[in-house]
Amino acid sequence: MELAQTAPSLESTESNRAEQQAKLRASTEALRLAAQRFAPRLVMATAFGMEGCTLIDIIGRNELPVDIFTLDTGLFFAETYELWNQLEKRYGLKIRAVRPELSVAEQAGRFGEALWNREPDRCCEMRKVAPLRAALAAADAVERDVRRIPGVSAVQVCGSVRRGSATSKDVDVVARLGPGADREAVLGAFQRLGEKLDGRSIRVAALGMFVQVDLWIVEEWHYGAAVVYATGSKDHCVALRTLAKSRGLTLNEYGLFPAGTGDFSRASQSAPASTEEEVYSSLGLRYFAPEERDGDLSK
Repeated sequence: MELAQTAPSLESTESNRAEQQAKLRASTEALRLAAQRFAPRLVMATAFGMEGCTLIDIIGRNELPVDIFTLDTGLFFAETYELWNQLEKRYGLKIRAVRPELSVAEQAGRFGEALWNREPDRCCEMRKVAPLRAALAAADAVERDVRRIPGVSAVQVCGSVRRGSATSKDVDVVARLGPGADREAVLGAFQRLGEKLDGRSIRVAALGMFVQVDLWIVEEWHYGAAVVYATGSKDHCVALRTLAKSRGLTLNEYGLFPAGTGDFSRASQSAPASTEEEVYSSLGLRYFAPEERDGDLSK
């Protein structure tokens, strides 16, 4: 039995074309608004896939002030380098290269030829992950600057940066207020360290990239709980909360409290939480080092 193939109708073709044009207009407008708000700090990463090239086309055609970069491992196909060159020429723009510390030849001299075949994870770490992690060097600068803010008595960089994760999307910083410190003054000083995003977030530059930094301003009595909460991965924090619940307690960034309470003040705490060690000890656990907080409590 033959199956007849039905060509798409003119009406459906026009409908699809109109839909695609509407999506293109929406994407163009979104990029235009982003450029108006964040230029010259708007950065785009591309690996020259279809989506990336589409965005480059929009940026180039509309001459939008967007800083475009690619993570050049030195191992692109020749066709990829040619495409890179053609895009720059066609749109009259510059696509920056962010490169690893070692060239391919230097890496081969130190670790042997074709490391990507023998130890792909290690190669990926050196040629892809490490350059991006280097961009998070901003965390050190932010930590130093926050320490200098009047009223701040202690600072801890948390999240994936503190855990030593292979990749870091943003940076969490916990600042402890000193006696009599003005919370709003501390927040205002923090917001002046970079580009303000919202109430407690800023964007800072690092190695040609921009990193979001979120600030937690806490008091001394729950500083440890806040640092535990901000450092642990989602799985680790869920495991801690589950253990607390099994003991009739609620754990959050303010400390340990009786289950079901809505009062998370110092007076209602079930156990001290000014240090990380106190939080783990109150749950009957040994102290977990930051790099151990990527998973559950089985380590």
